[in-house]
Amino acid sequence: MICIILANTSVFPIGSRCVSQPCQNGGVCFDFSSVDGYLCQCPYPYKGLHCHLLDKPNPESVCGGQVGKISPIYDVYTNDMALDYICLCYDFNHRPVTLSYAASNCYTDELFVLECKGDPPVGALPFTNKGFYICPWSKKTLLIMSCALHHVWNDTQKECVLENN
Repeated sequence: MICIILANTSVFPIGSRCVSQPCQNGGVCFDFSSVDGYLCQCPYPYKGLHCHLLDKPNPESVCGGQVGKISPIYDVYTNDMALDYICLCYDFNHRPVTLSYAASNCYTDELFVLECKGDPPVGALPFTNKGFYICPWSKKTLLIMSCALHHVWNDTQKECVLENN
């Protein structure tokens, strides 16, 4: 077996997909020769196939912090997405627990609540054009998705389009 030794002291056999050092930002490459593939183990805050995506960190209080029985959580997007984050606002004052969404604060923003019933299964968010909602599977789950960077949601076409287009 012939091996190539790289500067970072990793040793990969000739023909390994890791020889080309596909993992960025300090990611460690694992070769799967049985399937002619590889996997990058990414250090925080990087992720993605090649550790090329960076989570946009936000302080825990970004969505307003917990007050009483309202518990905001932020869902952060990566640096290749148009949205930085979205607030998931859990209200434990009600049974069942109410989940709503906000652009930046669960207490001062207009909250978006949608039950996934009927058509269309995708649509515009009322508080930003940088993302959209989708009701997949059994139409009991709502997902807030971000458009790609420099794209906005076009509700007529039901897709993200290039901004200023």
